[in-house]
Amino acid sequence: LLENLPLTVTYAVTGAGALEMVEARAFDAVVMDIALPDIDGYTVIAEIRRREAAAGRPATPILVVTAYAFREEKGRAKAAGASALLTKPLQKNRFLEALRHVFGQSSPGQAPESRAAWTTPDDSR
Repeated sequence: LLENLPLTVTYAVTGAGALEMVEARAFDAVVMDIALPDIDGYTVIAEIRRREAAAGRPATPILVVTAYAFREEKGRAKAAGASALLTKPLQKNRFLEALRHVFGQSSPGQAPESRAAWTTPDDSR
């Protein structure tokens, strides 16, 4: 979904790997699946937010991707500190729309006005 955009994409296979990567360097955004092999994505997101706050760093936009299309998932994602929630199967236009919202309508790679705002392109979920 991101191959035609001017972005560098880095992958982590586990939640622990994601935490190590986010601790080691700053990212413009994180796309987090909830079903990870070691730590659930909500726990990873909450830990990222805790570490950002402890270090005085701004909140990195985090887009949650989940197969669970229940209204409760939006609440769990928001409570953990996610910026947006998308359900699988992931559609390219919805994913790009979520990126635009998270980046404050700017292009990925540019600093958004408010990185910590909760946004969802489709509030019906």
